[in-house]
Amino acid sequence: MPRGGSVAYNFLPIIKALCVKESWVALIAKITFLKIPRPPHGYRYLGKNNWVRIYGEGVSNVACMFNFMDDKEYYDEDTTEVELVFFEGEPAVRKLVPEYTFSFYILNLEIAKGVILHKS
Repeated sequence: MPRGGSVAYNFLPIIKALCVKESWVALIAKITFLKIPRPPHGYRYLGKNNWVRIYGEGVSNVACMFNFMDDKEYYDEDTTEVELVFFEGEPAVRKLVPEYTFSFYILNLEIAKGVILHKS
């Protein structure tokens, strides 16, 4: 078994190196997690470096990492602000301007809806 219990864990430094968190582009979004039926409890979201796919008008199937702005846990139907991070050179970032609405997906499951609040 690879260190950390998964192959993905071993590639984490490479994945982080491919991402850009440039000082000239900071994206802050407000997201609301959708209610997804999962017996017996809802799903919980927490931590840093959460990978999803982002979809919106003119943006389709773009890899996106989001980080919570605090150390809280969030559940279905909770709303919070997050920081968005993309692979370096991702052209879709130009389309993500304040008030742009989007959805987060994991595989083919929509998990959240959001809006861009701030881009600098």
